[in-house]
Amino acid sequence: IICCATESNLRKLIFTRELYKGDILEQDHIKDCEMTKELSLLDYPEALCDLGQYCEHGIGTKKSLEYALHFYKKAYDLGLDRASILYKNLKKKKGLFSFLFKSEI
Repeated sequence: IICCATESNLRKLIFTRELYKGDILEQDHIKDCEMTKELSLLDYPEALCDLGQYCEHGIGTKKSLEYALHFYKKAYDLGLDRASILYKNLKKKKGLFSFLFKSEI
């Protein structure tokens, strides 16, 4: 909670993740996704990767595997290693079952 009193991007990320989990604050996936989108516009790698996961699973936003791949790649290009694993796994899954994943951009 103390961290949330600052104006840093890390504070915002912690806050959005708490909205996702709902342990301390009331769970709100829509607000979480909106705030994560704001951070992703600043090219914050963790937010881009989180947004990729929201798009992949349809959490707080419309499910879109294309967007998920885009956000994972961008996060990895900015140096976030975990995004590479998520990108590669989704790419494999999408390739194997592409007929099931018809998303609109």
